[in-house]
Amino acid sequence: MALANDNVITRNMSGSFGRQVVFRNRNGKTIACKPPVFRKDLVPTPVQEENRTKFRVAQAYAKKAIKNDAVKLAYQAMAKPGQAAFNVAFTDAYLAPEILGIVTENYKGLPNHSILVRALDDFKVTSVKVQVFSPAGALLEEGDAVEDENTIDWTYLATTANPNLPGTTIKATAMDVPGNKTVLELTL
Repeated sequence: MALANDNVITRNMSGSFGRQVVFRNRNGKTIACKPPVFRKDLVPTPVQEENRTKFRVAQAYAKKAIKNDAVKLAYQAMAKPGQAAFNVAFTDAYLAPEILGIVTENYKGLPNHSILVRALDDFKVTSVKVQVFSPAGALLEEGDAVEDENTIDWTYLATTANPNLPGTTIKATAMDVPGNKTVLELTL
């Protein structure tokens, strides 16, 4: 990839030149690069197909998101210099939130004991749901965690007594603005 800075001949040029060079305009700069190679005889792997589908979904979300002025402004506020709101929205839709861990040191199986879920996203985690399962796999309780001031930690307060703490499974589900979900389970 080569940048053509203020060159009279290549300024605002776009398209291919002799099947050897492709010119693109990005953020007011002209970029010269090799043309893409498309091989029709290649059969995509299942992972490639999954990524292509994920790409199309992210692209559709980004197109819709930037049509809403409030959402577009929020994404533009997170954009780096030279980056468009569309790119931030696309990345947000392409990447699911990440759950870094479930902290259960304050959970002793009694009501009002807390379970902490640490979750983050490239844009924003909108909700975290916590489910508590008995050692036998029965759902004991579930509910929404509350976001802490640091915007990374989410706290869930237990509502039900759980006398059989060893073997209990805690399942946390984090969701971001586009609706991507990430699940993490922890067995005590």
